[in-house]
Amino acid sequence: MRKKLSLLIALLPLLLSAAVEVPEVKISDITPSGGYTVSTPQGISMNGSVYVHNGKTKKYEVITPGSVESGENTETVTFKAGAADITVKFSARNRMILAELTVSNPTDKEVFLEPGLSLTVPRTEKDFFYDGYGKFPIDGKNRERAGFKGGPSVAHLAVFAAPVSLAIYGDSNRSFTLGSVMYDKYSYICGGVNKFTSDSANLYYSCRTALGPKRKTTFRFIIGAVENKFGWEENSIQAMYDSFPEKWTPYVGQDNKYIWYAHGMYRAWTYKPDYEVFRRYFMAWDWAYAPYKRSGDIYGHKELWDYKPLLGKFRLGYINQIVGGEFGPFDWNKLSHEDFHKNRKGVFHKYGKKFGFAFYPTASGSFCDWGLVQSKYPDSFLPDTKGGSVAIYKTGWTNYHDQDARVFPLGTSFAKQFYKDLKLVYDELDLPGFSFDCSGSGCYYRGPAVKNYDLPGRAYDSQGVYIDAGVAQYALFDYIHEKLNPEAPLRERPFIAANGTTNADVIMIERTPFERAFHDKMPQWRHTFGSLPIIIHGKGYMLPYMIPDWRSITRKEFLNRLGKLMDYAVMTQFRYGMTSSAQLYAGNATALYAMPELLDCIRHGWQVVNPVACDNGGKVMYQARYGRKENTILFYGNPYDEPMPAQYEVSNDVLGKDVYLFVRRMRDKASLTNSIGGRQTFFNFELPSRVPVLFEAVCGFSSLPDGDVDVSSAKELNKQLFTVKFNNSSSFSADIKPREIRTFAPAVVAVNGKKVTDLNNVEFPENAVMTLTYNSNDFKNTQAEINGFPFLNAKKQVDFAVVVPADADKETLALADNFREYFAFCVKNKLCKAGKVQILRSIPKDKPYILLNFKEKDPAKLGVSRNGNVLTVAAKDSYSGDILVRDLCHIMDRRFEYYFGMGPTDGCPTEMLEKFNFRGKYLPVKRCFETGDK
Repeated sequence: MRKKLSLLIALLPLLLSAAVEVPEVKISDITPSGGYTVSTPQGISMNGSVYVHNGKTKKYEVITPGSVESGENTETVTFKAGAADITVKFSARNRMILAELTVSNPTDKEVFLEPGLSLTVPRTEKDFFYDGYGKFPIDGKNRERAGFKGGPSVAHLAVFAAPVSLAIYGDSNRSFTLGSVMYDKYSYICGGVNKFTSDSANLYYSCRTALGPKRKTTFRFIIGAVENKFGWEENSIQAMYDSFPEKWTPYVGQDNKYIWYAHGMYRAWTYKPDYEVFRRYFMAWDWAYAPYKRSGDIYGHKELWDYKPLLGKFRLGYINQIVGGEFGPFDWNKLSHEDFHKNRKGVFHKYGKKFGFAFYPTASGSFCDWGLVQSKYPDSFLPDTKGGSVAIYKTGWTNYHDQDARVFPLGTSFAKQFYKDLKLVYDELDLPGFSFDCSGSGCYYRGPAVKNYDLPGRAYDSQGVYIDAGVAQYALFDYIHEKLNPEAPLRERPFIAANGTTNADVIMIERTPFERAFHDKMPQWRHTFGSLPIIIHGKGYMLPYMIPDWRSITRKEFLNRLGKLMDYAVMTQFRYGMTSSAQLYAGNATALYAMPELLDCIRHGWQVVNPVACDNGGKVMYQARYGRKENTILFYGNPYDEPMPAQYEVSNDVLGKDVYLFVRRMRDKASLTNSIGGRQTFFNFELPSRVPVLFEAVCGFSSLPDGDVDVSSAKELNKQLFTVKFNNSSSFSADIKPREIRTFAPAVVAVNGKKVTDLNNVEFPENAVMTLTYNSNDFKNTQAEINGFPFLNAKKQVDFAVVVPADADKETLALADNFREYFAFCVKNKLCKAGKVQILRSIPKDKPYILLNFKEKDPAKLGVSRNGNVLTVAAKDSYSGDILVRDLCHIMDRRFEYYFGMGPTDGCPTEMLEKFNFRGKYLPVKRCFETGDK
């Protein structure tokens, strides 16, 4: 007996931003034995089924039909597959169908099972298969990719081995998808296509489980079908992003004050920290590399303190010079156990939260001193080398004096101690976050811990039961996010930065855009990372490699080629949604100038599909899309010396369900004529040479009449105004969806000057003018009013006070001191003359002052405001106050502007800078986000 299920894709509650609501696939006709029918709006109907393969018998389990039950927007089928009990709950998850398949083992023995889904899909003349790593033509050949091994061939890059967890079959017009939810705790996934006929093929996808007696586990499978309007596999990947945005949403959220910026690349960790240098590079966190004596003992236990390293001796190096050796070099030959804890605590308590020190716990908790493994954690050794990470670093690695062995941080004796140590260091050091190296999949643990039936991710292959290293990482990161400080707001829980494909808050890529490996792997990495923010940890411009004939060229030619490399770096950042290290910002004034726009793009979330057809004469151009629907931002870049005229056609039905209007994103003002034709938006624009150009959606309309619409923006620090002038010859009505602007109140919408309170079915008369006004939650004054604050006296000397409450805590006093550091930097770099910034606990009578109040309870008073010679910074707590002070300082930078000059680095030798007289100098800034005609 067949029971019908008709699931139209519904709106997923917002996690990252508004998700696409277009119904693309429905599932029906669920049978008691796990059969189903998938159909698309284009009239394609496909049969599918649930199957279970037995890993011991090598046969498919016989299905014993059960029952189908209907629920609210769900349908659940229960049946038996051999002795196993199978329950599959189908539900709509925005653009895809979620099939939650639970396998229960009622027997007293362990079972090896591989449950999966299959779908009979239509064939075409030119069909392709995407296996999670790449796209391959079919030509009637079976295709399959299994497990997490594969991908990058270079060992050091294998931590990025995790494939996109989809199997996609289709052609240039449409794709059909089976897969699993990315970053769920699986050790084995398999996708393939086979059983070809002249008009059909079998698409399948499965996961494995080594299921203990009386145990059960759940796999989250997904089913999708999309039209390939832009690209190929990108459309299916985008559907997964839209359906499960939480998998690529940083756990600590948009309000965390660290992860949405660049990182220091040891600038604040190895050297004496300089907050103003750090901040002006837009850095907010740094990789705190190896602050422990023994690999595998991140806390520093007394009983493990005295030992002889396997490499013979402790040696001093840059790794020992933490914060420039302010607390003494961490000389393991002399440092006592007591002084170690005292000094390390001093480092973190003085600088940790100010500079966002991310504690490095022996890579990803996956490496340990080989002697320690042999003596204390023998069950934890992970000898698998086929995953790209060697089992033992014979020359040392995480602290340069131990032989590091790879271990498994889940369910082992090492894991038990490591989890305790994470809590110990977190509590002792008051950590803002952690930095994990080699975090990824593809390395299989087969040790004693796999006998624990209750560990997640137990799978099997021809060698027996194993758990993939990625499962341990996912579990470890969940522990850090949820257990170390569970009472804190999400924004204040420890953030996780990871060098690898995993569920971190921010991803580090240890490559520069000027290396071949970056070009080869970045598209795959970006698909896997989704909307997560990315930072580059690389060696800068690599100028001797990029300009090999530099000794024989003129200074003019050198600067011309250097300028193009710098522009390429900026364009690449906008293309992939990433920030770089200071090595790419020193000398590149345009990169630092454009940083606020880049950071905002990153906050919106990089998307794989850019649904814009651009007619630019077939030239190469940079492009990317951020955000969704009315919160979309489009990036374009012209790499040529001459301007590039281009015509844009935006497919609004791919962005969402509305019709969207766009304007160039500028800091002051902009205008753009949009033409509406059906569901499409058209506009023309001439791209200037080698600068990033952004177009931001202003709002969405449920429908618009064909014709031209003039859109303009006028922006100030405290207010943004968007004006939409329709050239409509007759009235119309539509629902309005204004964009959201972070730190601004929702838009006040008016039509012909009359405020609109209900944004549904709004009436627009002939030649209507609509305005959207946004008022800042953080700044109450204009840029000019902030700039006009008398920080300097008549002699151009620094001369003002910072007033704190009489009972000011250390956090408030530290933030007050930031203004001293700010002007010390300005004086040092000759932006003003030396003077005095006083920190007072009472109101001065004779000088201007900044008033800090980080216990404000009235929401109307929060933010930065100026009243004459008083600049007030009011926040509800010191965490929010820190963010406000940082933002205020970035606003002040527009008056006290400074750009860093180039210095010698790994990728830029001193000899080159001296030859071309470019040491300490920078190329002119391209002010591409200002009109320049105020």
